[in-house]
Amino acid sequence: MIFHYINPSGLILSRIPFGYGVDLFFVLSGFLITSILFKIKDDTVHSRFHDLKNFYVRRSLKIFPIYYLTLIFLTLIQFQNYKEVNPWVFTYTTNIWIALEKPYLGSYNHLWSLAVEEQFYLLWPVLILWASYKNIKPLIVLVIIASIIFKIGLYNYSGQWVPAINASPFGCMDSLGLGALLAYFLNFQKSFYEKFILNKWIFLGVFIIYFLAIMVPVFPETKWIPDIFSNTLFSLLAFFILAPAATDRYNGIVKRVLENKIIIHLGKISYGLYLYHFFMPDFFNYLNSIGLFLGNTDNFRVAFYFVACLLFSEISWFLIERPVLKLKNRFA
Repeated sequence: MIFHYINPSGLILSRIPFGYGVDLFFVLSGFLITSILFKIKDDTVHSRFHDLKNFYVRRSLKIFPIYYLTLIFLTLIQFQNYKEVNPWVFTYTTNIWIALEKPYLGSYNHLWSLAVEEQFYLLWPVLILWASYKNIKPLIVLVIIASIIFKIGLYNYSGQWVPAINASPFGCMDSLGLGALLAYFLNFQKSFYEKFILNKWIFLGVFIIYFLAIMVPVFPETKWIPDIFSNTLFSLLAFFILAPAATDRYNGIVKRVLENKIIIHLGKISYGLYLYHFFMPDFFNYLNSIGLFLGNTDNFRVAFYFVACLLFSEISWFLIERPVLKLKNRFA
């Protein structure tokens, strides 16, 4: 939201990776979804198809209601280029639109990352649930390596069209795969997890590599390094950031911040924050167009975006999301 609302500039602020929040989420999602699938895989009572059906139903109850209600509302008010983008947003393929160098999606643009998630939800459970345990780690590692090779090839094939790399479903599998690998180590190689992944010196080394390769100003001839590998390297950094959280190793001020009640509540409504935030500038402009001149300074506009998005997300959570999510208990 900071990246989209403020787009920080300057030598220092512009180097802070606000926009990589989506990569952090991909790693976290890969970790959580794969952890869930490992628990499902141990189920000896139900069939694989029964477990797969329940998995899809639970994901649908989480994702679909406010997403499709939002799209239907925007269609009814004939919002922006809705006729052109509706076939893509309704089918979770906006990332393909971006990868194909279609025109800018406008206020629907952020939905590309949710499209990647849905494609991941569709295919990943099948691979994990039907793969043997001995093949799961090689499978995850192969997916990560293949994703990196795919990005290198696509970068050259697309004429260095960077959005194609970032938005292609397989181009994001390195981030999702790193999260899945973290889940594997935690579940099946705990000693390796403790000695290597939680090692502070290894984390420091990864951070230095990331900093030198991405955050410091680059020479023109090395532009391809951040173009291709910035998301991968940040995802690797996120891998080591999430590892202590997964085993409750953070303490002190970091623990107090992350476990603060306000932060936890923002986590609960975070899907709404994600879904609605890109539409807040349009909402602000609409209110001004009907005579509610709210003030046009940059600081006021940005404050309005944050507050309005928070209010929309709160209402969405209490009126729609929370009641619907109670149905998940029927599909344990």
